[in-house]
Amino acid sequence: MSALSSLLPPLVFGLLAAALVNYLSDVLPRSRRPARPHCLHCDFSLPWPYYLGNRPCPQCGQRPWRRRHAVTWVLLTALYLWLWQTPSPDVMPWPTAVGWGRAINFVLLVIFGLIFVIDLEHRVVLDQVSLAGGLVFALLGAWLHNWPTTLLGGLGGFLLMYGLYGLGELYLRWKIRRGAPLPEDEVALGFGDVKLAAILGLLLGWPDVLVMLLLALLLGGLFGLLILIVLLARRQDAAAAAMPYAPYLIVVTAYILLL
Repeated sequence: MSALSSLLPPLVFGLLAAALVNYLSDVLPRSRRPARPHCLHCDFSLPWPYYLGNRPCPQCGQRPWRRRHAVTWVLLTALYLWLWQTPSPDVMPWPTAVGWGRAINFVLLVIFGLIFVIDLEHRVVLDQVSLAGGLVFALLGAWLHNWPTTLLGGLGGFLLMYGLYGLGELYLRWKIRRGAPLPEDEVALGFGDVKLAAILGLLLGWPDVLVMLLLALLLGGLFGLLILIVLLARRQDAAAAAMPYAPYLIVVTAYILLL
């Protein structure tokens, strides 16, 4: 009985984290603020009991939750259960502050999950999420490290990613001069990724932000190569394939801090 009762708090908080990520991922890309959920199939404004209970939409008959909702429920809940049992010392302001470490894990899990899901589904890092995340990460970074380390990490993340952003712009201009057909909205690297690198730099501090960017570049390059191979094998247009980059930044940051 004691073992089950000890699992109840992390289970509740894990489910709450997943619920917040799912809800905010549904409403923020549409309204840019917390709002009443809409049906993802017909855009009908859903009553809360229909959304929370995954009941069929009154207008189109489709259920409001998709496969992503179930995956988020399972993965975030399981991850928070594991983090509750083995909190990382990197997110504790002092060695015995296990309770604070668990609270910080919850906050980071929600913000990381939100950025990951929205960029994966919509290819965008929302300014509203970046601003809120930046404020939280700056305070956490200063608490876990110190203000000079935090601010230098944010500046380093911004400048390094902005340099990659500039190189991507030069590459696209070169392709245009050579007459390559490009979609109107194609970018080599979005400016949202630059802002994301900056706020993650605030959280990690200097020089850990350098390690994060290097590992994220390697991870993104590896998956990009795999995607390219699959597209070429299927004889699909690989040049027009857009790859979200924020998930790699998030995964590597989570690995450095939490695992």
